Amino acid sequence: MRRMVLLMGFVFLFAGVIFSQPPELPERVKKRVETFRIWKLTEFLELTDEQAASFFPKYNAFRKEREHLREEHLAAEDSIRMLLGKKGNEDRLKSLCSRLQDNRRAASELEINFFNECSKILTTEQQAKLMIFEEQFRREVTDMIRNIRKRRGEPFNKGGRR
Repeated sequence: MRRMVLLMGFVFLFAGVIFSQPPELPERVKKRVETFRIWKLTEFLELTDEQAASFFPKYNAFRKEREHLREEHLAAEDSIRMLLGKKGNEDRLKSLCSRLQDNRRAASELEINFFNECSKILTTEQQAKLMIFEEQFRREVTDMIRNIRKRRGEPFNKGGRR
């Protein structure tokens, strides 16, 4: 029951934050989503205090580096899109393709290293839960936003990239 009350509190918190804040405050919304993510992850993994103290610094560093790699990836994709179909850009396209491959390799290595580090902190079951958490969390937040907008009669645009 307590968890349901907390979940409903976060739903209403998101409704207020996402829809009442002016567009120039995205950082505030991001912080609330991150707070919600940490709460849900702690609950989902059933972390002890000791585990949480060891896990979250590694998790936060992993997410920060993954976001950095994601931004680099998107920038390279944008550059490729701009150059496609234009003559005389083959060398630049090769360079960008190489950069994308390096980026993907770095992202894979980052994830492998992160999960290896987690194996020292988390049980096997917690590691398995962690592997499915991100997608589950993304779906849950997307569904919450969709439901809130549906009740308000607003359209929902799922496809935004940045």
